[in-house]
Amino acid sequence: MPGAVQVVHGDMFSGPADLIVMPCSTGGYVTRFVAERMQRFALPPPPRPIPLGEVRLFPLPDAGQLAQFVAYAASVQSHESSPEAIRRIGEELGRATRKESVQVVHCPLLGAGAGRLRSETVEAQLRQGFHSTCKDGSLLKIFVLHKDVYERLVRHSMTETQTPAQATLVPSPSLSQGEQRLTSGRLRPRVFISYAKASPENQQWVERLYEFLSGNDINARMDSHSLRPGMDIQQWMCNELDLADRVILVCDEEYAARADRRHGGVGWETMIIQGDMYADMNRDRPEGSPAKYIPVVRSATRDDGLPAFLRTKLTLDWPPGQAEEELRRRLLDEILQDWPAIPPISSTRSARDS
Repeated sequence: MPGAVQVVHGDMFSGPADLIVMPCSTGGYVTRFVAERMQRFALPPPPRPIPLGEVRLFPLPDAGQLAQFVAYAASVQSHESSPEAIRRIGEELGRATRKESVQVVHCPLLGAGAGRLRSETVEAQLRQGFHSTCKDGSLLKIFVLHKDVYERLVRHSMTETQTPAQATLVPSPSLSQGEQRLTSGRLRPRVFISYAKASPENQQWVERLYEFLSGNDINARMDSHSLRPGMDIQQWMCNELDLADRVILVCDEEYAARADRRHGGVGWETMIIQGDMYADMNRDRPEGSPAKYIPVVRSATRDDGLPAFLRTKLTLDWPPGQAEEELRRRLLDEILQDWPAIPPISSTRSARDS
């Protein structure tokens, strides 16, 4: 079963995604609640008409402080919907993960309001449709605003429609202790690689690391594979850092200099990372939880390649000339520490290493 689906109690606008789904009617009409969110986040108007059960995808060039793409899903026609239409929408959202750089999709309970469908029916159809077409490693988050509806969906999914192996309450490493989300399918860690483009050799090393992680069941993310022309780079960085389960900081002399001077993209990321590290100190997280940020020091000596704000952190020292395979395994072990539902590490190596 590729990908994963989570049922989340909360507002889908509360955090970034790669794709956010807006419900509309076949005539392109939206509710007042949706219209207010469209205005707040400067989203484009929905097209009209849209056949029932179809989806229209639009890029958000400035990342919208919300997502890289917005999708309008026609979930209602004449104040009615159908399970078949919701399943087709789930299938279209799954196909969207095979395009561009879409991995995390935020979606409401389409058709459960104006469409008069039961919430249990909507969740099941979206889940089944998404699982049938999505890319491995993708994640559909179905957001439920009302707690009583969320609890009812949890009870239904755990006792009537799935076995315990298919649906579990999985604590997320990025959430506070005790907070859980109903998950079906398989989650993979999303890892963002932060680095300085100091030289072609360094760029090639980072690319090989990206390929190695991707070949070992990791959703690796970096600028050369995710950024598109016209996107707001700073906002993209903010979204990636927020969405990441782990962040690899590839530290060398150039990275340290840019971080300490707050220069360029590295300097911008440094300000965000420092704030997140400080906030993390005050979060109610389980004792011994793995660190989100993993500094990898690529300089000949640790002090030369480490920014000042990371001097007190435990690092993975990776000077040039060291055994790449052994250090990569150590990095994988750190990334996968306490990660739920992850199969054994693959021996897959990137094509460039073979």
